[in-house]
Amino acid sequence: MIVKNSKKEKNTVTFDVELDSAEFEKYVNGAYLKARSRIMVPGFRKGKAPRMVIEGMYGKDVFYDDAFDNAANDAFAFGVAEGKLETVGRPTMTDSKVTEENGAVLSFSTDVYPEVTLGQYKGLEAEKPSAEVTDEEVDGHIERLRKQNARLVTVERPAQNGDTVNINYAGLLDGIPFDGGTAENQNLVLGSNTFVPGFESQLVGISAGEERDLDITFPENYGHDLGGKAVVFHVKCNEVKFEELPELDDEFAKDNDFDTLAEQAGEGFETLAKTYDCFDGSTVRVKKLLSSPLMGKIGMTGGFICLTGESCVSTTTHAASMPFTMCHEIGHRMAFAREDEANFAGFLACAASERPEFRYSGYYAAFRYCYNALYNADPQAASEVWAGVSAGVAADWSASVKHYEAIRNETAAEVTDNVYDTYLKSFSVESGVQSYGEVTDLLLDWYFGGNA
Repeated sequence: MIVKNSKKEKNTVTFDVELDSAEFEKYVNGAYLKARSRIMVPGFRKGKAPRMVIEGMYGKDVFYDDAFDNAANDAFAFGVAEGKLETVGRPTMTDSKVTEENGAVLSFSTDVYPEVTLGQYKGLEAEKPSAEVTDEEVDGHIERLRKQNARLVTVERPAQNGDTVNINYAGLLDGIPFDGGTAENQNLVLGSNTFVPGFESQLVGISAGEERDLDITFPENYGHDLGGKAVVFHVKCNEVKFEELPELDDEFAKDNDFDTLAEQAGEGFETLAKTYDCFDGSTVRVKKLLSSPLMGKIGMTGGFICLTGESCVSTTTHAASMPFTMCHEIGHRMAFAREDEANFAGFLACAASERPEFRYSGYYAAFRYCYNALYNADPQAASEVWAGVSAGVAADWSASVKHYEAIRNETAAEVTDNVYDTYLKSFSVESGVQSYGEVTDLLLDWYFGGNA
């Protein structure tokens, strides 16, 4: 093999690897040997047709594509070794062709580690913050953890405020169904104020199997041409459930410690892998960052260590975000290199988990990203959304802000953000650290694409 046309632009290297005819013939014959058992040729038993007969029927290049694929790993490894490259992520084979001498040329593109010039870091000082935690804050946090780990239990009684009802409904305007007014098997927490005013209050007292007609007048500022209009929702209640909180015992404490969550973080990916091959990867437990106190000061919650393939999370990560952050870092291990892609993979893994703390953490993170995007675009609309946010989510958000304010050193965090922003941009992520928030596009596509 020979390496030619090696070029480097920013942190992307491209190069060609040329195989002579003997080298390429080895891969072509290997492709034939692998494929022949599937090829039927008249006059020969299945899998016994000579290569020249198959090539005569289908063309000399019939095995070339498979040969290129078979040669790619060896050719890329040869090019990396020859160029002494330190690569990052997965390479791309950008072109493949046969030469006039019956050899082959394979072209590759790969990212490499950037060259970093350290600035002045010795002698920097950081003020150690102090934080006082009250008994009320501790009790409030424990109650939020209990809510996150609550399970829904089916009951045979009329629904009360705070219960979850599973309903089918159909909205009618002047007796005619309107767009977006129909759903089946919709879970609704009574008293959460997530539906239009008057909808939830009229369902208090409904029992499983019961049907009701709800008279609703949409608010004047409601969109979809329904503002101020009177409609009727025909509702059938399928099931009534109440929220059962876990007992405050040793088992509850164990279920919410770092090591237990770290063991469980890969379960959602294993569920996804049954349907999507891209999630079929290593889900070994997440590790604690030994430098967690420092990570807290500079505002980092975790990291994926390329050299060791380890997903690591800081113990200073806020509790509500801990399961999602673990899944985010496993997403990087699954080769979702971009931050928005790792965020989306982490969300899907949390949503696929059977454990309520992971599902809550995933949807909590998704809401934060979407809310922040909406606030940047339309603060008034964001304020209206916030008015309907549950008390638990609002408390977790507030506690998160206080938590990071207490442990972060703003100067160190700003420097870290700037360094990581430059690092991401050096890998052609033009939006830098803002790419985390670009998961909003993926979340909206997922939701409105019918996967909700």
